[in-house]
Amino acid sequence: MPAFLPSPSRALWHLGPLPLRAYALCMLGGIVLGVWVASRRYVRAGGQPGVILDVAAWAIPCSLIGARLYIVITNYGRYFGSGHDLLGIVQVSDGNLGFPGALAAGSAAAWFACRRAGVRLAPVAGAAAPGLAFGLALGCWGNWFTQQLYGRPSSLPWAVEIAPAHRVAGYENYATFQPAFCTSAPGTC
Repeated sequence: MPAFLPSPSRALWHLGPLPLRAYALCMLGGIVLGVWVASRRYVRAGGQPGVILDVAAWAIPCSLIGARLYIVITNYGRYFGSGHDLLGIVQVSDGNLGFPGALAAGSAAAWFACRRAGVRLAPVAGAAAPGLAFGLALGCWGNWFTQQLYGRPSSLPWAVEIAPAHRVAGYENYATFQPAFCTSAPGTC
């Protein structure tokens, strides 16, 4: 019998009337981890405590907006034209956020925040780079819960099982896939 990793059966829980989405929790955890790593590195390098939090206050909201804009722009036909609902642009409950847009908008906001605070961008960016990688890694676990953005079919022992309802067209006959959980456009990586 081939070995594989099962996917979680649920990506949504309720705490009373409050819905808790695994994707959002992973993203939030990734943001907290990324800021924590960047802040520690910046202070260890001689920077002032609190600078990373000040920069993050600008960079995080802008990166979330940029991530969504990236998806809207790269999937234009999904949101615009006849028969499409424009409100879909702001409905992020589908989990579609694009890292390239987050990186671009977050970097621009970080540059602005550094200029505003009179802090050099290079040391902030150097401290933030590993934090971004760790934060992205944790945030991408949300795609495991939602069974999105997996790789090609695989029979390796670490392959992840994807439920039939979440399989991309043309791959319905495969049950296990490479657990890439990347941050590209929806579908397989």
